[in-house]
Amino acid sequence: MRTVSKREVGELTVSGGKIRKLTETPKPPPKIDIPDHRTQLANLEQRSDYNRARTEEVALEAAGELVEQRKVLQHLAGELHGLKHELATRQHPPQMTVRRNQFTGFIDTVSVGRLTFAFKRNRVGSVQTIDILTTK
Repeated sequence: MRTVSKREVGELTVSGGKIRKLTETPKPPPKIDIPDHRTQLANLEQRSDYNRARTEEVALEAAGELVEQRKVLQHLAGELHGLKHELATRQHPPQMTVRRNQFTGFIDTVSVGRLTFAFKRNRVGSVQTIDILTTK
């Protein structure tokens, strides 16, 4: 409730605009429509959960592959260490044998000590892979 002083009452009688201002009820603020984003949020959460699960799968698979690669590298490091030790204990260097393909003339295998390097070629003649074989 608002109290009006005598001076304000005198002003009210003079000007009609001020009467309107005092007697008007304030307009309510406009209603703001807020859209419902719950379905979109649910979809985003579902996608992020799927992506998180897939990332964990890929990480576990990559970790398994890394373990296998470490095992292979440790095995090869052991073989290399054994060859170094064998070469250090020998007085003469091991014999190197080169075998060529009788039709193409390209080198097929190179044997050094217990190691044999086998060259796998494509039709053009360039090397695709080199297999390292060990003999005991």
